[in-house]
Amino acid sequence: MQKPQFLNIDLDLESTSDLSPVIEDFGDDVILMHRETVNGISRASLELAGKQGSADYLFAEYLRLVDSLSESGRRAWDACSSRVFDLGFESGTELNAIHEKLGPETVQELARVEGSIVVTVYSSRIGSPEK
Repeated sequence: MQKPQFLNIDLDLESTSDLSPVIEDFGDDVILMHRETVNGISRASLELAGKQGSADYLFAEYLRLVDSLSESGRRAWDACSSRVFDLGFESGTELNAIHEKLGPETVQELARVEGSIVVTVYSSRIGSPEK
């Protein structure tokens, strides 16, 4: 049996402007998981490279990157219509609850950079698929 667990935080950006300055400024500190432009809307999904820890710690790492953006990177960030920080959890196979607390400082800092929070719970497969 597997306990529910916090996995990671993805950052999903959406803009009518080019997201390249943000992605380039973040550099090797992030992994670009997906990027596309459809009908003039640019989208990018990122995750922190090689970082693990609490949600507060990971948010602090993202905020450090946002605060270090160049002038063009900050303009691109500010032009985003959506800046979603997606907390990922795996449901596990045990009937236990999981709690991941965000401190008030984290919530204030996310509001400062106009970030939204989403929670995604990924299913754990229990048993084998039906035949």
